[in-house]
Amino acid sequence: MKFPRSFICHGDDERCFRFRGKALPICSRCFGFYSGIVLGVVLGVFIFEMSPLYLFILTLLTLIPLAVDGSLQEFTSWESNNPLRFMTGILLGTMIGLDIYWLVVG
Repeated sequence: MKFPRSFICHGDDERCFRFRGKALPICSRCFGFYSGIVLGVVLGVFIFEMSPLYLFILTLLTLIPLAVDGSLQEFTSWESNNPLRFMTGILLGTMIGLDIYWLVVG
């Protein structure tokens, strides 16, 4: 079964984690990304001083694994797996969460 596409995730059934035999409504990468945002905001409370340039560089660096994984899937015959998708999502999501915390609390 394929979930309808929405603005939060494509919901491709084969790329979703399963719980009690049913696919979650968001893919494993988006699940990691959204979980990472929450984790990043919480970590932001404990990381008091961080340079905006340092945050920007770290965010770009965590984008690389996600971009490589997604590009390989899109342009080659290599197929990623859900744990790898989750890890690339949570890495970037955590940095985005730290960025959000820095923008709000500053």
